[in-house]
Amino acid sequence: MSSAGFTTALKLWRAAQAEFIADTEYHSLGAISTKLLESGDGKGAELICEMAARRGPVIEAALRSQVNKRIELKRVLVESGLPSLLEDERYRPLTPTERLGDTPVKLQTTSQVSVFGPPRFKVTVKSLYDPEEPIDGFRLLCDHFPPRIHPKRAAPYDARVWEGLPSRHLFDWFKNDPERWAEFQHYHHRQLHGDHASMTRFLNRLRGDSLTLLHLDRGELSIAQSLREYLVEHFGEMFYSS
Repeated sequence: MSSAGFTTALKLWRAAQAEFIADTEYHSLGAISTKLLESGDGKGAELICEMAARRGPVIEAALRSQVNKRIELKRVLVESGLPSLLEDERYRPLTPTERLGDTPVKLQTTSQVSVFGPPRFKVTVKSLYDPEEPIDGFRLLCDHFPPRIHPKRAAPYDARVWEGLPSRHLFDWFKNDPERWAEFQHYHHRQLHGDHASMTRFLNRLRGDSLTLLHLDRGELSIAQSLREYLVEHFGEMFYSS
């Protein structure tokens, strides 16, 4: 490499290094300048702050451009009738710890009669903070924390269940996002398919002639709602929804 070529390459490398440092300072909210100040290098900290300030508008403009492109792409997907979740937004199951199945547990007719009593349960969904009603029947809290229960606002419930809940990994991914609802239900139901022992325990806990699944004020998109649809779809001989 010629001397002029080496000099040019060195300048490009230093510019790239400075840009990287400035970007890191900006994204880390001042981590580099803070360390420099702690070590007594006030001038170095000031220089890094100035570099980050110059890079800030460029970084924000690039982020806005990326967000706008994703919004436009998702709009096109929705208008085309295609799933609107982009590939990097889709759910990734934890393997092999997350058990997924394809078929629900099969219960013997004799156990259904002895365990469940009446042939079918009416199953409804409501918030724990809605008033309790006589028609609620057996009230089950089916939700992950947070949010925590507010004792003064919450209505009483008969039991809290864990067997019908999705994994914490799936629940945290969902974030009550309407765009993720269909995929959340798909994997929630496959998790229920994959754990027949837990679903058998859940079904054996039920009693009475009506069932209310409770959530912690999550609106229409809740674990309780997903669980109701699972029960009605796969155990229609025992559950119905008005």
